[in-house]
Amino acid sequence: MDNKEQSYKIFLQARRFEDSAGLLFKEGASDPNKYYIPACVMAAFGLELYLKSIQQFEKGTIKKTHNIKDIFDELTDESKDKIRINFKDDVLRNPPHNIKDIEKKSGVKITDDFDSVLSDISRLFVDFRYIFEQKNEAKSFMYIENLRKVITGRVSELGIDKK
Repeated sequence: MDNKEQSYKIFLQARRFEDSAGLLFKEGASDPNKYYIPACVMAAFGLELYLKSIQQFEKGTIKKTHNIKDIFDELTDESKDKIRINFKDDVLRNPPHNIKDIEKKSGVKITDDFDSVLSDISRLFVDFRYIFEQKNEAKSFMYIENLRKVITGRVSELGIDKK
């Protein structure tokens, strides 16, 4: 199997997890406690796989980890730069709709700094599965949709999403 074909297969699996997360987010819209955590876990796993599809396309191999930051660090400088720039632009144009309310209620500023967001989301797939063991800290999970958009944008730019 060639590199492009393998990248496309990884992309398809990422899309399946993204779609599943979307269904859970939609179903849980009336009761966020019901499906929010499983939806975030699936969304994070989708992000991981999108990054791995880019990594496979660019390097011909993937890093065997669930750590999103570690996978991101393995991308080419061009991909990293484009994702960073596009993230900053997307956050300015499309901040999470309820971010100000959450910051006001919590009294904590949730950062939109790319490296902080990437770090916070980096182990979400692992950490949220064991949320009952986590400390109650301000994290930048609210920016997962912005991150998803720019990563899938890079996937499309590279043509990975086309067979």
